[in-house]
Amino acid sequence: MSAIDQLSFDSNVVRDRVRAMRDEAVGAGVEPGEFDEALGRANVIDGDRDRFSEIDLGMLEQAVGDRRRDMSLPRRPAFGPGLSLPSTTQIIDRNLEQTRRDAALATTLPGLTADIIATAQPAQPVFGAAQPGTELRNLATNGITSTSYWGRVSPNGEMFAVGSNRGVSLVDLRPGQTNAVHFRQGSYDPTFGDDALYFQGGGTWRVGMDWLRNNPPENVTGEIPGGVQRVTSLALYQDVAGSDRDGIAVDGHLWTGDPAPSTRDPRVSGSPTASVRVHSLQGLATGGDRNTQTIATPFHSGWQTSHDGRHMVSQLVDPANPNSQLGYGIYSVRRSDSGAVELSPVRLVSGLRGGKPKMGGDYLAYHHAATPADFAHYGFASADDPAFQELLRRGTADIYLYNIRDNTVRRATNAGPGNLAWFPSFASDPDGTLRVVYMQRNTDGTNRVMSINADAPAPAATPGQ
Repeated sequence: MSAIDQLSFDSNVVRDRVRAMRDEAVGAGVEPGEFDEALGRANVIDGDRDRFSEIDLGMLEQAVGDRRRDMSLPRRPAFGPGLSLPSTTQIIDRNLEQTRRDAALATTLPGLTADIIATAQPAQPVFGAAQPGTELRNLATNGITSTSYWGRVSPNGEMFAVGSNRGVSLVDLRPGQTNAVHFRQGSYDPTFGDDALYFQGGGTWRVGMDWLRNNPPENVTGEIPGGVQRVTSLALYQDVAGSDRDGIAVDGHLWTGDPAPSTRDPRVSGSPTASVRVHSLQGLATGGDRNTQTIATPFHSGWQTSHDGRHMVSQLVDPANPNSQLGYGIYSVRRSDSGAVELSPVRLVSGLRGGKPKMGGDYLAYHHAATPADFAHYGFASADDPAFQELLRRGTADIYLYNIRDNTVRRATNAGPGNLAWFPSFASDPDGTLRVVYMQRNTDGTNRVMSINADAPAPAATPGQ
């Protein structure tokens, strides 16, 4: 029995990612025994020896990434024959000690209580036809054949990045531009601040927007002075907002991923001890003090920010069933006179289910795979309608928009039978138009970057539209 088979994992996704990481590491020259020893060491990172979690995975991935990078560097003779590179386990110990130092410096705030979950109220559904979406890019033209672990658009809509078969891939959406940049050291979780792209892959990476706008190379494998740098590592599924001067980064100890387009909503996970961490983006970008603050957020999962950092949003999890989603929470972000981060509830909405939310303007956007309960959102009188049953058989997923001003929710896209709309985020055009930019996986296997106008009124309902 292998070392992987002897562990319990938070999810099959985590297990599969560990298996793939082992294959890649051994293929790059890491000894199998060294990887297995590091696997066992990483399994205690989050304090739970019984299950290998997303946090454990993040620590292991960073260490293996460091090890592979060290092994690929040329050995200068001046270092002498006694030079020895740190093993993967030694790298984990070093990084764990840094994590402990960060935790000791962090400010822990009282935050939210579990009682707030019970205050969630249902939204008012609005039924009508949805927009088909405008294609911005067929990713096949850039050699991208598969996508995973979300995509994000830059705040001004210039760039779109997604985890792909070529690493973390960024496509330039500016008029007349067709180029792409593939960060081979990256794996997933791209997100944009005003000044930079951040992503995960053997640690956390920062790529300056000015560098991206000026004819970058097609393939990137490591650091590039003035453009691509590795920064102090965040936990997986991080998000950032604002500028490097006064923006924030968020991560947490309770996260679940959106692995890839699917005909089912992604899994959620809740805990009474869940928390979210808020960091200074300036400290992250420059290697300075991150001013980390940890906020208790029981039974909240998958925290994300709005581009301007004025809101944070999360999935709400049922305290009685930690793998069942209740809805979404929208919080305003304020700072007290002492500088402490305070989350104030704007709306807690029950009855909504789907992937990680994003906030833009007056809207919360999320993707949701069709279920029998959604017949009215697709213009059908009942779930038994043969056309709706055919839609369910083929499977589809669409983007939904919740409006905080009037407490309404509507299906905003019409991906069509067999097509999957996924990973929504917001961009503002120069004329003030707020757009939802998202991925769509079509039945022909192509992945396309799509866009809709968030404020466009829904036309009259037509079955299946």
